[in-house]
Amino acid sequence: MDMYEGRIMHATKYNELDNELHSFIEQYVDSFIKWDLVAYFHYNAGARGTPEEIAGKLGRKTEDIKEALEMLDKKGLLSHQGDAGDIYFYQAPPDLKEKVTSFCEALEDRDKRLEILAKLLRLKTTR
Repeated sequence: MDMYEGRIMHATKYNELDNELHSFIEQYVDSFIKWDLVAYFHYNAGARGTPEEIAGKLGRKTEDIKEALEMLDKKGLLSHQGDAGDIYFYQAPPDLKEKVTSFCEALEDRDKRLEILAKLLRLKTTR
C-alpha cells in the first residue's frame, strides 16, 4: 500500500457519522459546553436544575452554561420552568430524543468520538 492509499483508507475510516448526525451536531452541539449538556441530560434524563447547579455538576462557569441552556431551550431540546428559566430539564420531542441517543451512542465509539471532536473543532474555526 502506498502513502496515497493509506490516506484514503484513513479518511474513510473516520467518516463514519451519517448525515443526520452531522446535521444534529451543527444545529445543537456546536460547542463543548453544549456537548457536555446534551450528554449530561441524556445520561441523567430526570435531572432538573438551575444554571448554577448544572454548572457545578459539569465544572463550568454559570454564565457559559446559562447561555447554552437558553439556546438548547429555544431549539426545543430542553425545557425550563419558572419565569426567568430558573429550572432546566430534558424534554425533547421523540424524533429529537432519537438524535440525542444517536449522538451519545456515537460518543461511546472511539473513532466516532474523534470524528465528532474533529467536526466540532472545524466548526469553531469557521465561526
